Amino acid sequence: MSRYSQRTERSYRRQFKKQFDFAQFNAEVIIAATSLDHSMIAVMDCSFIAKSGKKTFGLDQFYNGSHNRVERGLEVSLASSPVDRNPTRSI
Repeated sequence: MSRYSQRTERSYRRQFKKQFDFAQFNAEVIIAATSLDHSMIAVMDCSFIAKSGKKTFGLDQFYNGSHNRVERGLEVSLASSPVDRNPTRSI
């Protein structure tokens, strides 16, 4: 990441050592992105992304429904959806 920004690798390393509450962050993003006048549900819809590299974070074996087999790649899998109207929003 330091390659694409003004920060050094050392700065990123120090920040990643700190604890971060991702669940609370996601809840606050949902609240900021939607109005609270309707009910919301969490929706699971897994998407597979094929990757051949060795250093990509999260790279593992996941089921690829298009090929009906387990393959090496990434998986993206969470969204929120209003119960009473469209559209669904990815988190």
